[in-house]
Amino acid sequence: MLIRIKNTIIFADIKKTKTFFHPKTTLDICNDRLVMTIQTIGGSDYYGPVQACYSKDKGINWSKPEAIPSLGWQDSKQAGIVEGVCDVVPDYHAKTKKTLAIGHNVYYKGDRFYDTSGYFFKDDKSSLQRFAVYSVLDSNGGWSPRQRIYFEEFKNCLSFVCGCTQKTFLPNGQIIIPFCIQYENRLDVSVCSILCDFDGHVITALQRGNILENPVERGLLEPSICQFKNLHYMTLRAEDDCGYVTVSDDGLNWDKIKPWQWDNGEKLTMSTTQQHWLTLGGKLYLVYTRKTKQNDKVVRWRSPMFIAEVDTDKLCLKSETEQTVFPMRGDPDNPDTVALMGNFMPLALSPNEAIITDGDVLPFIDYSGKVLMARLFAD
Repeated sequence: MLIRIKNTIIFADIKKTKTFFHPKTTLDICNDRLVMTIQTIGGSDYYGPVQACYSKDKGINWSKPEAIPSLGWQDSKQAGIVEGVCDVVPDYHAKTKKTLAIGHNVYYKGDRFYDTSGYFFKDDKSSLQRFAVYSVLDSNGGWSPRQRIYFEEFKNCLSFVCGCTQKTFLPNGQIIIPFCIQYENRLDVSVCSILCDFDGHVITALQRGNILENPVERGLLEPSICQFKNLHYMTLRAEDDCGYVTVSDDGLNWDKIKPWQWDNGEKLTMSTTQQHWLTLGGKLYLVYTRKTKQNDKVVRWRSPMFIAEVDTDKLCLKSETEQTVFPMRGDPDNPDTVALMGNFMPLALSPNEAIITDGDVLPFIDYSGKVLMARLFAD
C-alpha cells in the first residue's frame, strides 16, 4: 500500500533576493510542540543567521521565525571574514527533556561563502577550521551559548562537522552522531560515527567507529543514520553520481559502502545531494532526489523529491513503492525556472504519521523560493 501524501506551503518569499532555506524540524515532547530551525539564503552556500519557529498544532500554523542568538554571525579572527553557523538540525533528547540544535560553523567574506577547505576555490592558506557547534533549548524557551563538539583525534583537521545529519538516540541517553572529516591537503572527505554523551548541557564525544572513504572529488558528505529493528543504517551523499548505503550492528562499525540501487539491481543515479531516513507504518523509507527523464536538464537533478521503501534484507529500494513527495515546480525544458530542492528533513510524528520539510529555491531568479511541508500517512 502506498503512502498518502498531502503538501502545504509554510512560508513563501520573505523579500526579493532572499528566501528561507534549510527547514528542519523536531518534536519537543516536553512542550508538546514542533521546533523548526531555518535560515535565509541569498547566494550559493551563503546563509543568514540561524532562526527558530514553533508549532503547537503539528505544523499547521507556525510562529514567526526568530534568531537563535548564539547561532548568529560573529567576527572571525581574520579581518573581513565573518563566522556563521549553518546546516543545523534540531533533535529532542528524551532523557534530559532538552532540544539540541546541532550544526557547524561557516565563513563568509563580503556577500559570499568563504572556502576554507578548498572544495571550490581556496582564497588563501587560511587556518580557519570548520567544526561542529550546538545550542541547547531549555524548558523555558531559552537557547544556551554556542558550544563546540571536540574529539581529540580530529582536533587539527580542516573540517570536523556533522551538519544536515540524522542521528541515533539510544535508550540510555547517549547519541550516535555521524561526522565528516577533512584532513589537511586532501580534498576528499571521510565519514565516521561517534558515540557521545549528553548531560543536558554539554555533548561529550566518547568513541569513534571505523572510517569510511570514497576518494572521488569531495568524497562522502552529509551522512544520516537511523536504527531500524536490530540494525543501524547509514546513507551518504557522494560525488560520483551515486548515493551510498551501509549497515552496522552497533552504529559505530560499518560494513563496506554500496551504491543505492533498485531491487532489480539497477543503480540509482544521484548527484551530490542529501538522502534521509523515515520510519513509517513499521517500514523503513529513504527520501531522496535522483536523475529521471523529466529532470535531465535540472541542476544536480534536485527536483522532484522522492520516497521509496527500503528492502532491508537486500539493502536496496523497492522500485514499485517510489512516490513523489514534492513535485517539480517550473519548466524542466527551461531549467533556470525550476525550484531546486534537497536540503530537507523527515520527522515521524507517530508510528503512522510524518512530515517532511524542505526549502526550494530559484537561484537564477533572485534566490526566491518557498518552504514546503509534506504530511505523510501510512493508512
